Amino acid sequence: MEKQKLFLRESRNAEIDEIHRLTIELSETQKLNQSLQKNNDDLRNRNGLKSRSEQEQLEEEIKDVRDQNSKLQDKVNKSSVEAVDEAQKKQEEAEKKARTIEYQFNKAQEEVKIVKKKQIVK
Repeated sequence: MEKQKLFLRESRNAEIDEIHRLTIELSETQKLNQSLQKNNDDLRNRNGLKSRSEQEQLEEEIKDVRDQNSKLQDKVNKSSVEAVDEAQKKQEEAEKKARTIEYQFNKAQEEVKIVKKKQIVK
């Protein structure tokens, strides 16, 4: 029972670490996205002092970062949901095993009582 709890805790901690790593990666991507948007805004504010190709390149980078940001957000959300589902499933299995062991223990105690009564009667 304790081993199962420990295993569940370790699994949950590993999943939380993965969510944390993905969240950090998402944050860094969002910062990059903000920087690219600022550069793009600066280009527009200077009334096209940069070349059209540079502006298009920045817009493409912004699009790529937004796509990556969206994918990372999906991974974070999916990891969170999967981690909770997995932990709940493991907990339910552990509880079921604990109930089975408790039932077997109670049954064994009843059998011991029956044997003791038989010994007293003899």
